[in-house]
Amino acid sequence: MNEPEPTTPGASQPAAAGPLSKPLPKPLSTEAARTTLGAPQPAGAGATEAIGIGRLREQIDSIDKQLVALLAQRRRVVEEITQVKQQHDLPTFHPAREENLISARRAQAVEAGLDPDYVEDLFRAVLRQSRVGQLRTLGRRAARPGARVLIVGGRGSMGRFLGAWFTQSDYEVRVLDRDDWPRVQSLTAGLDLCLRPCR
Repeated sequence: MNEPEPTTPGASQPAAAGPLSKPLPKPLSTEAARTTLGAPQPAGAGATEAIGIGRLREQIDSIDKQLVALLAQRRRVVEEITQVKQQHDLPTFHPAREENLISARRAQAVEAGLDPDYVEDLFRAVLRQSRVGQLRTLGRRAARPGARVLIVGGRGSMGRFLGAWFTQSDYEVRVLDRDDWPRVQSLTAGLDLCLRPCR
């Protein structure tokens, strides 16, 4: 009779074959696990289109195209104004008109629920481009030669640009910056126009 071989305590024993023994299932892949466990799937191009973002982006593109078309239309009107100024020897730059326009656009921005500073920055850029176009055709002629203009923050880049422009257009230019507050009364005396350029 053969005696059973001795076993070492703690050693693993082979599983006995029987009706309950089955092969272990293969581990699920990451994608399969997400699907099986109900985890959220990453949004791809199809998901983006499904929730309507694609259509909304098309609307934004259409609005942007309209904005560019309106800017081109505005430029054409400015060119017509330039011709009228040239025919009647009118000044290129009318600062009071520009400041009134900016004030009106700021008020309109508030009514529309927009940030008025944001809208002002946009229109300052538009007006600056209009002036550049007019200056290519017209000379610098002041609406009121000798008028006193105060530029608040006039030592910044835009302030220096405006100061040079007004000086060349025969305006009397004054600058009020941080170091000039002790002279604020003399600087503001008898002003015709006060400007605060965007930085």
